[in-house]
Amino acid sequence: MNKLLIDRWILIVQVVYKVRIHRLLTPTEFRESGLRSINPFPDQADFSDDWPVFVELTNGEVYGCDLIVSAVGVEASFQPVSSTVSRTSADFFGTSFDLAPANAGGGVLVDDQMQTSVPDVYAAGDCAFANWTWAPHWIQMRLWSQARQMGFQVCELTNELIQLPSELTHSWLTITDHRSGWLLAGEITL
Repeated sequence: MNKLLIDRWILIVQVVYKVRIHRLLTPTEFRESGLRSINPFPDQADFSDDWPVFVELTNGEVYGCDLIVSAVGVEASFQPVSSTVSRTSADFFGTSFDLAPANAGGGVLVDDQMQTSVPDVYAAGDCAFANWTWAPHWIQMRLWSQARQMGFQVCELTNELIQLPSELTHSWLTITDHRSGWLLAGEITL
């Protein structure tokens, strides 16, 4: 636990690794749950659970918080069975795709037209791995902005450009190819 002094306020930052948020609780839900929160002030015996929000993690720990920032690392949904690029079966699609090695971030290999190794199947967003010659200034970041660009590229390449209103730019979007029924882009944040 790190304590930072900012002006007259003490900011306590607690980073918890290798867990997920199980649920968020209001103060009332927390009191009714019978759970106990972790005391962020171990040197203060008169600790109070007077927080605007509580977070229960998958490891069972509960923290009272003023603000919750959930930083999620992205891993592709497809994981190859070896450390080299190989044709690996993706059972839930009922076919095989060429995949990037896990040490490169995994994902379905796509060419510069966003096509996978399976004809007429495209991929974009977090599940895709750019299998083309990268420009010197470009890296695959797997951020929502890049996923959004990749998703729109898929739409343009399939002649189905989607115009989204600006208020949807932080919504979840799933793009499907209506001709083949294939999922073109996984769930991506726009």
